[in-house]
Amino acid sequence: MGNHRLLLGALVLFTASLGLGIARLIPVPAVSFTWKQPRTGDHKPYTPAFRIDENRELVLVYIGSRFCDASNHAALPGLVEELKHEMLLRAVDLNIGFSVVGVGIDWLPTDGWKHLGKYGAFDEIIVGRKWSGLGARQFMKEVVVGTSATPQILVYERRKRGEDGVDTTAWDNVVLARKLGINRIQNWADRGAPIPNLP
Repeated sequence: MGNHRLLLGALVLFTASLGLGIARLIPVPAVSFTWKQPRTGDHKPYTPAFRIDENRELVLVYIGSRFCDASNHAALPGLVEELKHEMLLRAVDLNIGFSVVGVGIDWLPTDGWKHLGKYGAFDEIIVGRKWSGLGARQFMKEVVVGTSATPQILVYERRKRGEDGVDTTAWDNVVLARKLGINRIQNWADRGAPIPNLP
């Protein structure tokens, strides 16, 4: 009996609130639904802009290896191309620079070149010396510290340090997203590659 009264009370309250909302006597929250647009893959492949932004740049880094099974997953080149396109659009919206870096974690530079060749155009490519190479050191151990694993996508923002026109080549690097492994990269791309800290 008590449950029926509770249910009846809730129904009366809901109906009264709905009636008052329709009569515009109390505010009614707006509710909207959106569906993620399906991937069409119909955007043009990424092409470097040959532009250097003076103060701020969004950087997407793909790190992979010719001899890593996950780095050679059939879906990965398309995902990387899609993420290049998505991050480029965000950089354009923010009126900041954009670049894409490819890092081949292979002993031989030729192996790194061959692997990265499947991933379309890059603004920069760093290959050779496996985990001791410049790419691994810069994007996992020194400048932008993170986990040594392939494949991975790193998105970071570079901001030029300097005050009131003082010329400097020093940059602050802020990691915005780092996704390791094909499943996490795909999941992130499926969700629209959200970057909550990107102003």
